[in-house]
Amino acid sequence: MSSKKKIIVSFIIALSAIIVAASIAIVAIIGGKGNKNNVIPDASSNIVTAEKIDKPIDFEKLWQTNEDIYAWIRVPNTNIDYPILQHKTNDEFYLHHNIYGKYEYAGAIYSEKRCNTKDFTDKNTMLYGHNMTKGYMFENLHKLQDEEFFNQCTEFYIYTPDKKLTYKIVSAFQYNNYHIMYSFDFSTDDGYQKYIDTMKNPGYSAVNVREEIEVTTEDKLVTLSTCLGDGKEYRYLVVGVLSDTEEIK
Repeated sequence: MSSKKKIIVSFIIALSAIIVAASIAIVAIIGGKGNKNNVIPDASSNIVTAEKIDKPIDFEKLWQTNEDIYAWIRVPNTNIDYPILQHKTNDEFYLHHNIYGKYEYAGAIYSEKRCNTKDFTDKNTMLYGHNMTKGYMFENLHKLQDEEFFNQCTEFYIYTPDKKLTYKIVSAFQYNNYHIMYSFDFSTDDGYQKYIDTMKNPGYSAVNVREEIEVTTEDKLVTLSTCLGDGKEYRYLVVGVLSDTEEIK
């Protein structure tokens, strides 16, 4: 190879080395601006962490949508995964208004201020939801009419800003359309016991009960209520007894 060609090849190699070195330097500078510690972001940062599990519901964000939201309900193996609301003045408001306060026939999951507080310390808290099509709202409660599904679906969960409440499902049954909170005197042990006896043996068809779960007048219940058929004569009720309370960090 001639001296001239050797010089050209050496120049090309040197130039290539300079370009590579400059590229590495630029990448390092850019990376340093985006990540001061020059640490490659861990892919696991997209995975739910223990801290997020400790606080599974972002109530601060929900309150930006509607201050009437005070809890959240989840029933495993169903589509029931909704906020719970209570209107300040109109107990029937969320019968046909959604969580945004807009008219919608399907409404929202709600409780009544005249009957229940919002801390689930009442002897029995009633939660209402429509029996909509395609598993919407409380329609999936009817899955508990199937004995096999009832045996598999043993609990539901209610989240408040500071607690996770676990309820063991005791009974799922058809009942008349009378208002439960006015049909039984929950202010007395005798009245409460009558409701406990009724949910264990309601005297209607479509009933599944866990006889092995003892419920006393010292316990706290949540009753989930939805329509049965057109809702004019009967309701379908699912009753859970509080079995565990966990503090949320």
